[in-house]
Amino acid sequence: LGPGGGETDAPVGSDSTQPGHVSSVQSVAFNSDGTRLATCGTDKRALIWDATTGRALLELVGHADEVRRIEWTRDGKR
Repeated sequence: LGPGGGETDAPVGSDSTQPGHVSSVQSVAFNSDGTRLATCGTDKRALIWDATTGRALLELVGHADEVRRIEWTRDGKR
């Protein structure tokens, strides 16, 4: 994933977090093999999803403002 400025990785569901965005989604990107989906939005969060099950796997938090764009590296690992 591209730089997000101060985000921290937290498993979804930890510390009473709820999966899914609570406001508008700004960008969506599949990784290179189509197994993961990344989303970001105006709620200042980015989420990584299992594309097969639809389950949220990871929440990237700590952004100071809305996250407008998300991308994967070419190898699909970040």
